[in-house]
Amino acid sequence: MSVSITVKVSGLAELQKALLNLPLELRGKPLNSAVLAGAKVIQSKAKENAAAIRRTGTLQKNIIVARSRKGTTLGRAEYAVLVKRTENRYADTRRNRRRSRVGRTYYTYGEAYYWRFIEFGTQKMRPRPLLRAAFEAGKTRAVEVIRSRLAQAIERAAKKLRAGK
Repeated sequence: MSVSITVKVSGLAELQKALLNLPLELRGKPLNSAVLAGAKVIQSKAKENAAAIRRTGTLQKNIIVARSRKGTTLGRAEYAVLVKRTENRYADTRRNRRRSRVGRTYYTYGEAYYWRFIEFGTQKMRPRPLLRAAFEAGKTRAVEVIRSRLAQAIERAAKKLRAGK
C-alpha cells in the first residue's frame, strides 16, 4: 500500500515570479537552504506530534526531510517531510521470476511501519494526524523562515554587488 500526500501552497505567484527574477547567485544554494530551513520547521512540529503519541522514539527518529529529485531545477527547490523508507530489491527466486519482478524495487518503512495507522486511522482506531497536523501548525512559520533566509541572502548579494562596483 502506497500513500502519497501532496500539499500545494497557493497564492504565492508573486513570490514565484520574484524568485525567477533573482540573480543566478541566489537561485542555487541560498534558495535550497531557505526552503530546507522551512521544511525543518515542519519536521520539528511532526517530531513533537510523534513524541506526544508514541514514547519509544522510533517514529521520531524516522521523520526526515528529503530533497525531491524530480522538482530540482535552477530557481526551484522542493523538500518533503516524510517517514523514512528503505529501498529493497526483489530476489532472484522462482516465485519472483514467475511474477516478472526480479530486480525491481520496493519500499518498506522498517520499524516505523505503523506511522500510517496513526496518521490515517484504522477500522478500530481514529486517525491522529502527525504530518498533516504538523504542516497546518507550521506552515506560516515555515514561510516566515524561508522569507527571512531569502532576505538575508539578497542582502548579502546586494552588498557584494555594491562592493564590486
